[in-house]
Amino acid sequence: MTAKRALVVDDSKSARAFLAKLLEEQSLEVDAAETAEQAIDYLSQHRPDVIFMDHLMPGMDGFQAVQAIKSNPRTATIPILMYTSQEGELYLGQARALGAAGVLPKSVAPADVRTVLQQLHLVDQPETATVAAQPELLDAAVAVANTVETAAPPAPPEVDVEGVREDIGALKRQMADQLEVLGQRFSAELRAAIREAVPLVEPPPPAEPPRASPLPWIVALAAGLAAVVLGTLWWQGGLREAALRNDLADARATVTELSARLARPAPEAEIAGTAATTGNAPTTAAPVAAAVVVKVPFGEAPLAGSRIEKLREFAGRIIAQGTHGTVEVRRFAGRFCLSGNATEGFSMAEAATPYIKCELMADANDAALGNTAPESVAFASTLADLRKQGGEAVRFEVAEGRGDSTAAAYPEIGGTPPRIPTAGEWNAAAEANNRVEIRWRPAP
Repeated sequence: MTAKRALVVDDSKSARAFLAKLLEEQSLEVDAAETAEQAIDYLSQHRPDVIFMDHLMPGMDGFQAVQAIKSNPRTATIPILMYTSQEGELYLGQARALGAAGVLPKSVAPADVRTVLQQLHLVDQPETATVAAQPELLDAAVAVANTVETAAPPAPPEVDVEGVREDIGALKRQMADQLEVLGQRFSAELRAAIREAVPLVEPPPPAEPPRASPLPWIVALAAGLAAVVLGTLWWQGGLREAALRNDLADARATVTELSARLARPAPEAEIAGTAATTGNAPTTAAPVAAAVVVKVPFGEAPLAGSRIEKLREFAGRIIAQGTHGTVEVRRFAGRFCLSGNATEGFSMAEAATPYIKCELMADANDAALGNTAPESVAFASTLADLRKQGGEAVRFEVAEGRGDSTAAAYPEIGGTPPRIPTAGEWNAAAEANNRVEIRWRPAP
């Protein structure tokens, strides 16, 4: 029988090692990832039988990772358990709403791990009853053990001594597991009780009737104030994070605008004024052409249609200036939220559709959509003509752009509470990112 495989995703090395040991004791093979991004890369090549996902990690958090895994048809059926210190019915409901099978605490006991794996049919169900649930079975097991171990005369021939010893061993192991679980839970409850307990100092015998001490009220008030302060700090941290994200988006927009301004050629009046200042005749400056960005409608080949005319106009201006360099043509594919199927085809989902209801998340150039080649015959003919006109002075370079280079940011997913965008919000960014960019790179 092939061993089952688990993937543990946690940025804490000790937490990964602890859970891996418990899983290996249940005969599972364990792989680990420090971040959600590493886990998604792992899933592109492997398919584990279960995933244990931490919640708070650098970069993509656990809810965002669950969303990404469940939105991919190839990995959507893998059961995911949130392995986190988060707890409560609200958190469990949020996790299940995003597709998680349940929540496993960081202080999980070995018996609880085995129970979860049994529910997922990853390990065999126990053949014997739980000793802790049947005290009379425990008493009988102890009595049999004492009889077998202390009795001097041999057992009657009809009694299977080895079978009885194996049963006693199984009962002892189950009893040990139950006692370990109870011990860990008792220790955790005792530590919590000690932390919450208010130390009371017994006053000396008073001459007058003792008065009620205000210490419990003071401690309770201090605890309430601490809770308010911590809640305020958490809320302010969320606001600060949102402000930083907005500042980052503004900075990116500013850099893009400055790049476009720097790419525009200097006005002729400015060039003439510079020449007059230096006392020399104006010289021909190296031309700088602003980049051209053309959106590609969903379903169309990127290097076709209006993109051909834009390339012809752009290259014509460059060739007429008689300069040397390279015209770069880059095509970028947007990632769309789609509905439909492979038989009837796919189209953009209705705008009001929640993101988690998208039947397929795919790039515009994905082969699953049945799109034609990215370059049309008309584009190839135009490119050959322009290369002939440019000769050795102007070269042309056509390639696919980097996937992480976006013109518009996609909506954020997850968070606390989790945010789930609509298909309309997502596809608006995808349409902006589905584009062709034409740029000029002067020769050095």
